[in-house]
Amino acid sequence: MKKGHITKEGDPLVRRYIASAVIKHSSYRPDGSLSQSYRRLKKTKAHRCAVTAAAGKPTCMIWAILTRKDEYRFHPEA
Repeated sequence: MKKGHITKEGDPLVRRYIASAVIKHSSYRPDGSLSQSYRRLKKTKAHRCAVTAAAGKPTCMIWAILTRKDEYRFHPEA
């Protein structure tokens, strides 16, 4: 998977669902790593840009799970 600029490639509905998950996660789990990534990005970017950039993290996790045909292993933050 190539990392770089944010594009509008892919299914818009899936992108919307992942962005919505980032927003909900940041409100329900403010101590989570995804929430921390969003807050760090929010300091320098607008809300929508920060959400889209933070959505890259779960997207990469989903991509890795699907391409490796592996199970998701949850590791709670210590």
